[in-house]
Amino acid sequence: MRIGSQIRAILVYSNTFGAFSGQDLRAINLAVDLSNCCKVVRRAERMGLLQCVNHGAPKLYKAVDNWQELLAQPNKYIKRAPPVPKKIINSVWSLGI
Repeated sequence: MRIGSQIRAILVYSNTFGAFSGQDLRAINLAVDLSNCCKVVRRAERMGLLQCVNHGAPKLYKAVDNWQELLAQPNKYIKRAPPVPKKIINSVWSLGI
């Protein structure tokens, strides 16, 4: 699985220090862009690399136990065919009546 350096830095931080919140990542100078911190964490959660430990405020996240093995696996994403555009009728004249 291909991931970016920011997600990898978050996983290493979580593996070292345990559960963290978005404020923790902002408080330390991690290699994560501060304006996109929450977006990076949510993306890692959707990939299955992080799990939410506390659903209260603030949310606490923790890396799953086998995240190194998940990164070694190939991508699970399936390439989809590009969507076929539908014929749009935007006037009476294009009806051909």
